[in-house]
Amino acid sequence: DYKDVRPWARSIREKVRTREMPPWFADPRHGAFSNDCRLTQAEIDTIVSWVDSGAKEGDVADLRPNPVYPEGWSIGKPDVVITMQQEFSIPSEGVIPYKYFAVPTNFSEDKYVQFAEIRRGNRKLVHHIIVDVSYPAPGELPRSGEIPPSELGSRRGSADRPGDSDGRLVGWAPGEAPLILRDGQAKLLKKGSTLIFQVHYTT
Repeated sequence: DYKDVRPWARSIREKVRTREMPPWFADPRHGAFSNDCRLTQAEIDTIVSWVDSGAKEGDVADLRPNPVYPEGWSIGKPDVVITMQQEFSIPSEGVIPYKYFAVPTNFSEDKYVQFAEIRRGNRKLVHHIIVDVSYPAPGELPRSGEIPPSELGSRRGSADRPGDSDGRLVGWAPGEAPLILRDGQAKLLKKGSTLIFQVHYTT
């Protein structure tokens, strides 16, 4: 609400004026994207003008109603629910490095995923989750449980998302929508695939 936003007005102005926020990393020279969250120049000018004129609250009668968020699944009842198989204890303070958990799909045949959504267990402690797909190597048994980053493979990855990934399935962070693909689009999960949950916990 206004009381939450007002102390940050100058910072908000600078972050949107320099296009640091909202974050968008795709190169605009290579096409248009359906999930482009960048502000238009007119929207940026409106925010800058509002802050420069004193960041006044305005007439509360003009406020739109607060959004209503569904209690259950945003994508409707899923065909399959795949759940992390172990709990993780959060310390009361300090910084927690990203944790990685392998969760086997136990699929006996290839599946195509059109919709996917992450439901986190504790909203106060989970900052974000990224789920990657790991295809089984020939003769490899499915993994399960927490994986130290050093034990993840090196097929793909970066410093914050170690390898052994065949691509992202779905992610969740504040403001991120579920995976909802158009008719005729889907992501492949090969039989025997394992899902690698990268979870960022906060104290």
